[in-house]
Amino acid sequence: MRIGDTVYILIVVEYDDNRRIYHKDEKGHSYGGPIYREHFRAVRIKAETTRSWILSYYDRKIPKSTLEGCYTFEQVEEKVWDHENRYKIARLVDSCSLDQLKMIAGIFDWKEQGS
Repeated sequence: MRIGDTVYILIVVEYDDNRRIYHKDEKGHSYGGPIYREHFRAVRIKAETTRSWILSYYDRKIPKSTLEGCYTFEQVEEKVWDHENRYKIARLVDSCSLDQLKMIAGIFDWKEQGS
């Protein structure tokens, strides 16, 4: 990582009403909850100290050792996929047939649990 690289941060603490972006229907009316992907904001690394990267977003310092709160584009894609699919998949597993459930158990090499 170096000055000028782009990283993505998840804005949670400063969850500004103006940052909430919703899906819109054909009439332009918002619906549903905020779009998870829009919580991430691309920011540039503009400078560095011996221990931190300084971001262009409010001169926020990020420790070089952990990069806490920063994500690469690929990590953002993974977090968004997980957020948008994990619950839906869990609901499908909850309602699948016994044969399907056994196939899923096989994927995880599940061993029967004793009573």
